Amino acid sequence: MDDRRFGFLDLLAQISQLVVVVILVFAPLAAAPYITSRLDRAGLPGALFAGLFIGLGPTLAILSLRKERASRRRSRAMRRAALDLGLHFAPGFRLPRSMRDLPSLAGVEILGSPRGWTIQRGYADLISGSVDGTEILVFDYWVKSDGAYAQTRWHTLAAARIGDEGRALLVEPRDIGSWVPATGLHEVTTESAAFSKRYRVRTKDPKFTSAFLDGRMIEFLLELSDPWTFEVGDSWLAVTAHQIPTQRISQLIETLQAFRRHVPRVIASMYPEPGPTFV
Repeated sequence: MDDRRFGFLDLLAQISQLVVVVILVFAPLAAAPYITSRLDRAGLPGALFAGLFIGLGPTLAILSLRKERASRRRSRAMRRAALDLGLHFAPGFRLPRSMRDLPSLAGVEILGSPRGWTIQRGYADLISGSVDGTEILVFDYWVKSDGAYAQTRWHTLAAARIGDEGRALLVEPRDIGSWVPATGLHEVTTESAAFSKRYRVRTKDPKFTSAFLDGRMIEFLLELSDPWTFEVGDSWLAVTAHQIPTQRISQLIETLQAFRRHVPRVIASMYPEPGPTFV
């Protein structure tokens, strides 16, 4: 995205946010006399309720502004990272449908979790392009669970295509918990006690997982110091981090490339032709 278009879209976002703030501030003021008179006639303290209503507007406006400013700062930082890496940037985008086979991106925007909660998801700020001959996608996405004290968790995901067909596999660090419902996946263990202690492995195909997590792959994942999540879904490999500073985007891409290089070649022979082109 060129500077002129990005600047225009950023200006539109700021204008839209200003309109929302004006509405939140002035709509309660305009409605206050009507609310006061109606409540007074009903024998209720109209002035008190009107005062609370008027105070609510500016409070919501301030919260909205803080959230929007943080979002714009992140978009600008992601854009600078894309330029530094010689890649493309887009603040809004649609995921390829096949990426929804990655366990952490399953579904569209809403998933039902095994606990009966609802997981809401959104995506923003895409970095894309070729790195050492491999097409890479990097973007932020958020996950929010419904509940009285629900929090929004932001993550940064880097993904690359691996072939024509893979199996759903999720490898998560145990010490950070799980934000992925991964409905339909079953937890399995590996022959490495150290690996099983550090990572939780969930999959739809234990045979695929056993072949994928060979000794070389396990050794590679154990050597990593960052608590990042690794996954396979359909024709994609992905590495996910809790939203990281944009200065570490290059490291995330390097880790994805190394993850891709460690995929066992035997995986290709497990599928009928045409099989995945793992390298």
